[in-house]
Amino acid sequence: MEAIPSNWNLIKTNQEGEAEIYVSGDSSLAELISQLTVRLSKTSGSIQHHFLCRGNLQCEGFHVMLEHLSFDNVYQVIDDTSEPVTGSVLIDGTQTSVGACPLFNATVCLYLFDPLSDDFTRQAPLACVQTDNTGYYEIPSVLVATM
Repeated sequence: MEAIPSNWNLIKTNQEGEAEIYVSGDSSLAELISQLTVRLSKTSGSIQHHFLCRGNLQCEGFHVMLEHLSFDNVYQVIDDTSEPVTGSVLIDGTQTSVGACPLFNATVCLYLFDPLSDDFTRQAPLACVQTDNTGYYEIPSVLVATM
């Protein structure tokens, strides 16, 4: 198989995170198996994404063996990027010269939003934390997308 020129090596996924790679070339019967290297990269603003591949192992890419007459091979990659959700819990109506009074040791939970229901009582929280003595909290939020 002929090597693809280096300026042809960037393939972007569609909105669903899917991409199609077509490989063609002249080859003899001895060269019916080739290796394709897939490298993963995504940046959202200043956030560099992290990925899981093959059995939920962290990866920056992987190798795919291409075989003659092998079609529709599917490889799943999980976006394991996390970005903390932060904030403060303050008591309304307690404004002082230095700000509102913080609520210490309050439980703050993160739930998966279901647009079909506004009843969070039936859902298990994704994560919960306690506020510190200033009312501040930081909850790790994993944004999971399948590509």
